[in-house]
Amino acid sequence: MNRLLGYHLLPTTLGSFEDDIDDGLTSSQFDLEANLAQDDQRAGLKDKEEILKIMRKQKVSFDQARLIRQERILKKNNIDPATGLPLDPKFVTFGPSPSSSSSS
Repeated sequence: MNRLLGYHLLPTTLGSFEDDIDDGLTSSQFDLEANLAQDDQRAGLKDKEEILKIMRKQKVSFDQARLIRQERILKKNNIDPATGLPLDPKFVTFGPSPSSSSSS
């Protein structure tokens, strides 16, 4: 038990990387075969149900569904998915804006 935070980590046995591969949750960009080759004992991908739902509803690939999910998370946290910068009007940067282009 983590005494400072007051919680116990629960064991996760809700899946495996083999299950994830069987469900189509792997690609050349996100290769789970390497996890199997290294005998990775973790429970597999986190939030895979959400990724599968995106794949089914929007008829997109695993990589596209991961991108859509990540963009949603960024937007929910008030971060511009295109730049990775906060959308908070109080946010201050020093230097050129990432969206500005230099003209010659």
